[in-house]
Amino acid sequence: MLKKIPRTLRKFCNSAGKSPNPCKYCLIVRCHPSVAAKPRKVLVNKSLMRGAVAVTAALGLVFAPATAFADPAPVAGPAAGGTAVSGIVPVSTLSFTQVSAGTYFSAALDSAGNAYTWGWNDDGQLGNNTLGDSLIPAKVPAPVGVKFTQISSGARHVVALGNNGKTYAWGYGDFGQLGNGLTASSSVPVEVTLPAGATFTSIDSGNYYTVARGSNGKTYAWGDNFLGQLGQGDSGSGTNRAVPVEVPLPVGVTLTSFSAGANFVLALGSDTQMYAWGHNVNGQLGDGNPVTSVKNPTVVPFPVGVVFTQVSAGDSHSGAVDAAGNAYTWGNNQYGEIGNGNVGTDYSTPQSVTLPAGVTFSQITTGPYVSEALGSDGKNYAWGSGNYQQLGDGTSDDRPLPTVVQTPTGVTFTQVAIGDQHTVALGSDLKIYTYGEDSNGALGNGPELASIVPDVISDVVATSVLYGANAATALANSDDATWTAVTPAGCGPVDVTVQYRLMDQTLPAEVFPAAFTFGTAAAVTTQPIAGALPAGGGNFAASVAFSGDDAPAVQWQSSVTGADPWTNIAGATSANSALPITNTTFIRAAGTNCYGQVLSASAQVTVAAAVVNPVVPPKPADPVVPPKPADPVVPPKPADPVKPASPPNAGNLLANTGAPVLPLMLSAFALLLIGGATTFLSRPANRSRNSI
Repeated sequence: MLKKIPRTLRKFCNSAGKSPNPCKYCLIVRCHPSVAAKPRKVLVNKSLMRGAVAVTAALGLVFAPATAFADPAPVAGPAAGGTAVSGIVPVSTLSFTQVSAGTYFSAALDSAGNAYTWGWNDDGQLGNNTLGDSLIPAKVPAPVGVKFTQISSGARHVVALGNNGKTYAWGYGDFGQLGNGLTASSSVPVEVTLPAGATFTSIDSGNYYTVARGSNGKTYAWGDNFLGQLGQGDSGSGTNRAVPVEVPLPVGVTLTSFSAGANFVLALGSDTQMYAWGHNVNGQLGDGNPVTSVKNPTVVPFPVGVVFTQVSAGDSHSGAVDAAGNAYTWGNNQYGEIGNGNVGTDYSTPQSVTLPAGVTFSQITTGPYVSEALGSDGKNYAWGSGNYQQLGDGTSDDRPLPTVVQTPTGVTFTQVAIGDQHTVALGSDLKIYTYGEDSNGALGNGPELASIVPDVISDVVATSVLYGANAATALANSDDATWTAVTPAGCGPVDVTVQYRLMDQTLPAEVFPAAFTFGTAAAVTTQPIAGALPAGGGNFAASVAFSGDDAPAVQWQSSVTGADPWTNIAGATSANSALPITNTTFIRAAGTNCYGQVLSASAQVTVAAAVVNPVVPPKPADPVVPPKPADPVVPPKPADPVKPASPPNAGNLLANTGAPVLPLMLSAFALLLIGGATTFLSRPANRSRNSI
């Protein structure tokens, strides 16, 4: 069994296959042997460039009453943030009437006639004058005054009917599928050249071509004709049509409905016959003769006793329902898309689908390897390949028999469009649901995440939530029209500002004044207690307690008088601190958090007085007694001279020393005089009473 061609090769799959028919297993809109990777010609009309509109009225949109807005909850949380919060998204009255799916992109119409597109946009198929993908539905800028009444997606192009009788197309145009006579792409809507005297009343697009019914009852087709899908009797390179051409039908026959598949067409005629033409290698035309292609509309016999009331052309298989609610399929059955329990066997004639017990089908849709139908029990059923989760049953398993699609409670799908790897459905609530692979944003829900069950495209979502000036994190929107987020850090009461968007349009922000309070103000819960220290002071064990969020910072202060000024005590920043105190003083604590500062009561710390000993005066110094005068020095009595023998000439010399006698005698006499004088001075003279 051949596997699906990898996505990287399916974009241009002419050389990707390994079988005699290289495109047999290409998915929808990727299967054209003549497609080559060449530069694309894309027209960009700069005059249509425009940004998002912020004013709701300018969008032509109506919202439910303002009571739909409600304050986010809860209304308070810690200053550090981290609180899980939620709010209600306002409900709009936007409703949709049609959905369509292409390759990795989708399109839809709302009840006001506005077209929305999202997903892959390499060729301008989103029609919004850009070539960038869009992960959410983006409004297509229509020509001035024009509203769209029908829309259809091909492989990489879109065709829409205008309320002015004109038809518009945009996207990939290399095969002339834009119908304006050119083979160039356009990223904005361009007019399709209409047949003379006719307008189009219904359209359906295949891979690179489109089929339309004219107001004159005729059927027209244009674009790619390589496999005869235009029904013109020819095929191959060079047979494409860049403007609508009439599809030749039997005389007197008009088509009442038709379905354009990847490269073939099924139609119901006014003669109650089914007609088919185009690619038929898998037997998808249902005529029992699987050939490369059928170039003209050909009658396909119904099963005996059966009349089809609705037909669907898919990628390489087809489906139909009859008036009794029975379903039939034929063509490729690689993954069980025929729905009869068999896998791997192709069928070139209609086969009965095995219906759930007691259920009939009123509508069937076929796409790449997938079939889906609406049951009489209000449920949707899908079967075939689950490789891309587009069966919507919560698994990625293949299903050879119809299995229930997990639609939301109370919702029934009224329309289903199957794209390359995803499915788009219109709910009975007029909302859009998508499931499958989210390549390039095909699901339209923002992040490129696959969904194994239908997920509603929220028309209004919250895009940002501010708490004060700080953004909440982990913002998410839920299918129940609520948003959830996690608060940032903050302080005190703050405004909550929620920004919304409607599809791709920014709406005015909603402000909820003082709707959330972060933390609590600081408060004293335990006051300081007075105390005493011994003489000389020391470290005083001070204690205080504060409450508050964020936790208050503590600073001890001191004051000599208990009044201003107060001085911060260095290093004393703990609730329980040892305060260095040397003299009697007052202390208090200041607690500060983001709300401000709160002061404790003051407490006096008394330092005991020091013990003082009596002061003993110093003993007076003893009186100073003048020193006793020294006794007079009495010169020694000279020794008696020894008379020596008389030498010659020794008359004036001492006998022993030989010193002259006269000087010695003079010295002795002087000493006697000094001694006498001293005695005289030390004894004052007695005066006579009678002296005058």
